Amino acid sequence: MLPSTDTLHLPPELEHFAAEAVAAGRYSDVSAVVQTRVRAAIADTVSGPS
Repeated sequence: MLPSTDTLHLPPELEHFAAEAVAAGRYSDVSAVVQTRVRAAIADTVSGPS
């Protein structure tokens, strides 16, 4: 298991994507965007892309 981290640095284009998603009201904050996408990536890895 990987150690947890409190800080994740996003490249500028992903930071912009996340900020737009928050501004549009789809997520409460950038952390929620990252959590959702990481969970989706893990699910795709485990079960294969849909």
